[in-house]
Amino acid sequence: MPVLTVRHHVTQALRFLAATNKYMAIGRTTAWSNESSPPAPSSSASTVEEVVCYAPLAQATLVKPDSGGSISHLGSNYTAVTEGNAYTESATRVYVKANFDYANAPLVTFRQIGLFTGLSGTGAGIRLPGAVSDPGILELLDNRTPTIRAADKVDVVAALITF
Repeated sequence: MPVLTVRHHVTQALRFLAATNKYMAIGRTTAWSNESSPPAPSSSASTVEEVVCYAPLAQATLVKPDSGGSISHLGSNYTAVTEGNAYTESATRVYVKANFDYANAPLVTFRQIGLFTGLSGTGAGIRLPGAVSDPGILELLDNRTPTIRAADKVDVVAALITF
């Protein structure tokens, strides 16, 4: 059976980093039937349900696992890898995060995040759905337990993508 090589996966990670207009969306304000156990996201999805807003990525970093690394995500640590060292380090992961602040992102309870490349529309920074003419390509979708946004906090939404 054929396999995709590590070089292929590194190339895909680099392709993602080179993509323009990368935004994280939050959505799905409607409750899940079981709020403590959301359903698995569909790999055929093309958008986030009930989009609330889109935030530009504050960080998109090529990383590799490293127990002493300075980037922490879900209990594991990672070290940043330069694009020039991507192939020699077999870097097939990208760490991304976006900030949804209290002043510009609507205060809602959300249950879904999506990562888009190639978003277009009007304005800059956090965009409401009406300011987005084309969300671009949905690269990642995650169904989550509810996150309640509050007027006194910034929500940092992060994900680790393995290519």
